[in-house]
Amino acid sequence: MSRRLQRSALLCLFAASIVACSRGGVSPGGPAALPPVADAHRLKQAVSGQITIEGRVTSIVPTPYFHVVVDVSGQSASVYTSELKTAKPGDTVRAVGFYNSLGNFQASSASIVSTASSSPTPSSSPLPSTSPSPVPAPSSEVPGVIKQFQVFDYDITAAQSTSNAPKMSVVWGAGIGDAGANPHTWLAGNSHLAATQYVVQPTDHYAVSHHDLAWWQSNHPDWIVYDCDEYNRPTRTVAYQPGLPQDVPLDIHNPSVVSYQIHTAAAFAIAHGANAIAADQTLFFDYDGNQQPGWFGCGVYARDGSFVRRWGAAKGGFPNYDPQWNHDVAGWVASAKTILTTDEALEPHHIKLFVNHPAGSVSNPDELTVAANVDGDVNETGFTDYGHYATSPHLFKSTLDYMELVQAKGKQALEVAKFGGGISPAQLAYAIATFLIGNEGRASLFISPGSYGEIINYPQISTVNSKLGTACGSYSTIAGGYAYERKFSGGLVIVNPGVGGTVSVSLSHAYANLMGGTIGIGALSVGPAQAYVLLTSSNGCV
Repeated sequence: MSRRLQRSALLCLFAASIVACSRGGVSPGGPAALPPVADAHRLKQAVSGQITIEGRVTSIVPTPYFHVVVDVSGQSASVYTSELKTAKPGDTVRAVGFYNSLGNFQASSASIVSTASSSPTPSSSPLPSTSPSPVPAPSSEVPGVIKQFQVFDYDITAAQSTSNAPKMSVVWGAGIGDAGANPHTWLAGNSHLAATQYVVQPTDHYAVSHHDLAWWQSNHPDWIVYDCDEYNRPTRTVAYQPGLPQDVPLDIHNPSVVSYQIHTAAAFAIAHGANAIAADQTLFFDYDGNQQPGWFGCGVYARDGSFVRRWGAAKGGFPNYDPQWNHDVAGWVASAKTILTTDEALEPHHIKLFVNHPAGSVSNPDELTVAANVDGDVNETGFTDYGHYATSPHLFKSTLDYMELVQAKGKQALEVAKFGGGISPAQLAYAIATFLIGNEGRASLFISPGSYGEIINYPQISTVNSKLGTACGSYSTIAGGYAYERKFSGGLVIVNPGVGGTVSVSLSHAYANLMGGTIGIGALSVGPAQAYVLLTSSNGCV
């Protein structure tokens, strides 16, 4: 997971070799080259990489997310990229990228071919004739039920996985250990569960491909990412991610790289019984590098020996916060989803895509691309920030907003509440309450006192699921906007993130506290970073 490096010790547990796709896949020798422009009837092949569209700009839409509307052979395409901010209606533009699940064109590069005053260039590629799949609508009912998911299973036996599977929605990294649990044992207990194959998004995950650095230097040396130093100068040092010395970092800007990664991961998943891919480190900051202080992954060397910069054009440093990196990560997600859902060899297997991606701005176009194209998002920081939530009072609202966004897109919001060195009753109450405030029926929760890889059954979760009932509606802000509450048919949930200090909440019912004891009618004082899950036998909605 993104904040912990312990997974590097787990990689040696994978023993099976990669199995190539039977059709349309990628052999260990690398993917075949795609033509620079894809015709409409070639959609099945073209989506493994990126396609090129070209057409006349009909309008500019500056807000809420800048994009240009382009007429491509009589059909309109919304092209999202800041590279066309100087374009005007009537200009002819060309863009390289792919269509996301909303039907919008996510451009990795774009340019103005001709201005309105010059002769426009005829379009070289019409829009694909196949309509994108609609995004499922979120559930209209909000149950007061905590669905759970599991992060890794290296300490879980086969029997434990099968017996606990019915209450799980997802297993992030199924079959990662030798205790007995694997995708088959999980799915034996719950055929609707997503048992995922673990990979690391910006790399070639060695446990899956078994390709070491020497293999890459011999086969695709121009796909290997190298460091820039603290002065932003290219080096010849491979930009391995911290703690992952075997996973060669790859150029995710390159569509052929993305095609190779997804075909390889999907083939391995299918061969080992997994029905989904879990892409760790899908981060909006460049986490490659740091072999020396301030070094970061910045580019590749072409086969002629010339350096090609991908990231860090404006500045260096580790980790590197580069808008181009963010755009490439979002593009990777959208392209990965397209490959999984349209490739002739992969589509029949219905492989789902889950990413480990922390909450971000819900108005960021790249964030929207990620949310629109995943089947689920793991927020490893979650509401609790590894137990440090009391010092981050603004974390609650940003996490809540992103959790709502993911669910509104019809996707699964997977919230992690991981602590270090045990978990107190107050911490457990905060983990459960914050989740319930934002659960719209498409969310799941993982709680751990410190470790991944084992199942911990908290009786408080069973109590919530049997007694809290159905949500009366969405959450409300109270105490001048500094606290949040949500009413349920069998109770009340209150969260004070701590932005405004201690707050007073008026209670119209007597309640049983989930963590023990009772609370009577009247004023309840709720301190900073404190939360309550309260249960009642009366109608909690009034």
